[in-house]
Amino acid sequence: MRGRQVALLAAGCVVFVIVVTTAANRAHIYRSDGFEIQWMIHYIQKGEIDKVYRPGAWRFSPPGMPLLLALPVTIFGNLRQWFAVVGAASALVVAFSAWSMGLRSIVRCAALAVLFVLMPPIIDGTIEWGHPTDVLAAALLVAAIAFGMNERWLWFGATIAVAILCRQIVVIGALPLIALVPAGRRLRTAALLVGIVVVISAPFALSQKRWFYKALTQNLFRVEKFQPVPNVFSGHDALAFIGREVPIIVAVIVAVWVLRTRPGPYAWTLAAALPFVVRDVLDPAGFLYYAVPSVTLLLVADVVFNRRWWLVPAWAYLRCWIHWGASTGGGPSGIWAMTLALFEGLTIAYVAREMLRGRARKARIRSVSQP
Repeated sequence: MRGRQVALLAAGCVVFVIVVTTAANRAHIYRSDGFEIQWMIHYIQKGEIDKVYRPGAWRFSPPGMPLLLALPVTIFGNLRQWFAVVGAASALVVAFSAWSMGLRSIVRCAALAVLFVLMPPIIDGTIEWGHPTDVLAAALLVAAIAFGMNERWLWFGATIAVAILCRQIVVIGALPLIALVPAGRRLRTAALLVGIVVVISAPFALSQKRWFYKALTQNLFRVEKFQPVPNVFSGHDALAFIGREVPIIVAVIVAVWVLRTRPGPYAWTLAAALPFVVRDVLDPAGFLYYAVPSVTLLLVADVVFNRRWWLVPAWAYLRCWIHWGASTGGGPSGIWAMTLALFEGLTIAYVAREMLRGRARKARIRSVSQP
């Protein structure tokens, strides 16, 4: 990709995302979750690390995003506008990763970046609920796949580490990705990944052991009490708990499958997406932005490897419509909630089928064929 093309793609993505987010900002459609990062940045700016995860506070994000935004927010202010910058950066990461994965067209990469930004979960996460952490973490998973395809395994490990520091739930997608690292590179890659996470997290963990651990396990194990979109598991605590447990189990099973079969890049990408798709249907909280990782990985896989542009956007917008219907009423046994469960179940079956069929494709990662 030439320098002029890079500049054009970068400028287009940045301007597009900032314009969209500025319009949303003026419409005052932001909700309260952005204040979580705002208060974390506030205490980091004051040097009061021991208050970032203070008892009783709504703090469930890892320290990655607050640390990333602390300096620019201190200099320039306007946290909401920096959410737009994070969205633009995520679009750029997806576009450049797609180029590295084989989408050798500046127009197609730019179109993918715009399509990525227009996906309903991306809009919901970046603009409405103030969750740029989820969007950037999903984009970094795509970047990790691109580094893996080009055998840049140390960069692969560092990228996954930063993704985890942005949003801890990406661990369930990272496990199938890590399973494909060649045996000779596995120890160094794992050491770098764990080392980055530990070094960045250490000041917070040492100053607030209990509350930091509670914050980091919130998205992995605990079930949200606030459930705006009822599904078939809502209201049943014993069943609702599996919404966070089963995706972890699926991630481990898929990681073992990847380790044994050594699939090509298409199936590898779908393997990372499958635990998130399972989480989409089982998690009783039901926020639309929870689907950011699954939509991102499925979109990139279908566009880059199948050159198919319509399927995932159509699926995402249809799911958004059903999701909206479930949020308007009817309860866990209502027709909308049942339709959403059926739709997500069919999605799981389709992704699993494509993953198993895609393993036979010729691998573009040379080292995966090595024992």
